[in-house]
Amino acid sequence: MNWSREEFWERMEGFRVLWFCLAVADVLFGLVAVATLVVMPFDTSEPSVVIAVLDIAIVVVTLVPLTYVLYRLRQRQREKEARRATAE
Repeated sequence: MNWSREEFWERMEGFRVLWFCLAVADVLFGLVAVATLVVMPFDTSEPSVVIAVLDIAIVVVTLVPLTYVLYRLRQRQREKEARRATAE
């Protein structure tokens, strides 16, 4: 399929709730990983520390595009509302 940008973002608007739920889950996973590092006494050579740090890295890497998608969807929604307001 050869989609234009407009068609792509129109399609993504249908999944706005899913994008939001994914962002919330990502933040919760990040909080759990940070809590693991803060609360649990550990030695820096333990595998659990490595896993927690990798988890935080994955959360950050996935949260950036999720935030961008949500930002763009909100921006498009505001543009549509502005067009409706000027049309009335």
